[in-house]
Amino acid sequence: MCAIMANRLPRLQPTHWRHHIITSTHTPWTVRVVPATALGISPSKVRVTVPPVGGGFGLKFDCSVEPYAAILAQKLGQAVSLALGREEEMLTCLCRENAEIRLRSAVTANGEIVARDGRVLMDCGAYGGEQVFLTTMTAHTLGGNYRLGAARLTTQAVCTNTPPNGAFRACKGVYNTFALERHTDEICRAISMDPVEFRKRHVVGDGALSATGQVFEGDVLRPMLMRMAAKNAALPLNAAKLVLINGRVEIEDRPGTGAAIQIVIAEHEARYGPVSGTGAFTAPGTPAMPCCAAGHFIDAIDIPVFAVHSCDVAVDRAAGHVHVLDYRVVQDVGRAINPRAIASQVQGGVVQGLGYALHEEVTIGPDGRIEQDGFETYKIPLAGDTLPITLEMYEGAPSIGPLGTKGAGEVPILNVGATIACAVANATGKQVNELPLTPPRVLDLMDAASAPLRLAHLEG
Repeated sequence: MCAIMANRLPRLQPTHWRHHIITSTHTPWTVRVVPATALGISPSKVRVTVPPVGGGFGLKFDCSVEPYAAILAQKLGQAVSLALGREEEMLTCLCRENAEIRLRSAVTANGEIVARDGRVLMDCGAYGGEQVFLTTMTAHTLGGNYRLGAARLTTQAVCTNTPPNGAFRACKGVYNTFALERHTDEICRAISMDPVEFRKRHVVGDGALSATGQVFEGDVLRPMLMRMAAKNAALPLNAAKLVLINGRVEIEDRPGTGAAIQIVIAEHEARYGPVSGTGAFTAPGTPAMPCCAAGHFIDAIDIPVFAVHSCDVAVDRAAGHVHVLDYRVVQDVGRAINPRAIASQVQGGVVQGLGYALHEEVTIGPDGRIEQDGFETYKIPLAGDTLPITLEMYEGAPSIGPLGTKGAGEVPILNVGATIACAVANATGKQVNELPLTPPRVLDLMDAASAPLRLAHLEG
């Protein structure tokens, strides 16, 4: 349920708020400006209060139904609460991103990528405002994993007669990574090179240029590939003469001393009050080469994060079901201050990626309406779809983050669709060019009479 209240207060004094909007959003300033524009008043007359947001994953990145509540409150002169049921939410929320992608590469016999041409058509829907500036994110994904020679990567936002699309966790990254890694496997097949060996040789390293002219620091991806199917070898972190080991605070070099962290926190709170901390960080900015990219919202990624994923799958040729048997992740975390929180982010991101890869799909009926009206028709991963993730946290990569940290929330979903698609292609011997891999699509994929994917409008 989504509840929004716009309260039109009496005009007692000029300093009083005229409208008060309470909504779950990531962008209170946008929610302030858009209703104000709709009402024809100054944004200073609108106050936005955001309760605890919970999960958003991009859906709460833009203004949604808040202006309607504000307009109703203005018309009625009283508070209005707007709550959406599941079907209404499915019909009005922004759909997940959608795109058509064409990649071509010129590759030498030893696998050097001397040139790459890529074109991405992003589906905006009828009026997807945020998609315009998010087009610029694709170059970082399509041009940031492997060393390239000349590169031309273009993205166009296309308005269609479908509901609007919006940002989804790791915006634009999942489908671009899917296209990139499937394309990479096809390159390996064409030059008869082992896909893992190819990646070891040609991933970006220290001093490598991205497609936007950003210079990467450190050799990160290659050693991560070398560590992948390995156990977590992360070392505990030291703080003064105390160390945190296996959930205990102990004296350095004196194992068995100290106490469980829960006891330490409880004792501290009993003596001094709650344990808390605050902080802020603003990245200083990472340069990109001038003229490498035009019209980019983000020219360079201040703190690039890398990940390597691998999985085993079984494909039911009779029913078309794809069963993920095992999943492994090596993720660049900079410095793991809270390994448990990172592991939770990876677990959640991979499970969410399973839905993206295997069964979450929005389709439009002949009447132009979304055919999915709830979780019976829009298939999200359930508890039975989860599986243990084997995770190794790769520490020590260059980072300008506080204490050498890096973000861990968006990265885990990036590779899941690509990893599963490549595994299904290996298992079936077929080209996998579309997601999600629903049973009907898998059955059609294995049908010898099925035609390959053709995007004539992307040719040339």
